[in-house]
Amino acid sequence: MLQAIARTNRPFNDLKEAGIVIDYIGILKEYKKALEMYSKEDIKGALFSYDSVKDEFGLLIIEILEILKEVPKNYERETLLKAIEILTSDEVKEKDFIEKYKQLRKTFELLGPDDIKVGAYGHTPLHFFEDYKWVSAIYAYYMKIVTQTPVYEGYIQKYYDKTMRFIH
Repeated sequence: MLQAIARTNRPFNDLKEAGIVIDYIGILKEYKKALEMYSKEDIKGALFSYDSVKDEFGLLIIEILEILKEVPKNYERETLLKAIEILTSDEVKEKDFIEKYKQLRKTFELLGPDDIKVGAYGHTPLHFFEDYKWVSAIYAYYMKIVTQTPVYEGYIQKYYDKTMRFIH
């Protein structure tokens, strides 16, 4: 079981970050029992529930918004410049923003067409999608202005293109 999960989750040529294991018959109920012979450190992060990925998506959005709490939520040039100023004036905030955004983008991809992104079950998920678009715009502007590198290099282009198709 651990080998099958590890193979599913193994990154591949920077094209795949993780996999989804669908349990049609309920065998994952026995997951803990089957893996008792391994230390907790050996199996740490091997398997997450889909709900925990949804929770992570929402938590990452909230944490990034906290970093950018002084920035109005619009796409005007002055707003984007203010976001860049806030990020570049505090090295810890800047690093935190970049790391959290990269994880957010991976989580967004992993969730596929899940309702948490598009708001099928209420107003909060749609709010997450609007926030994701806004945070992505800030990240793209940051990459263009601060690092002066394209937003999408290598495997990032795959996620960026999918994100942009979904947004449009």
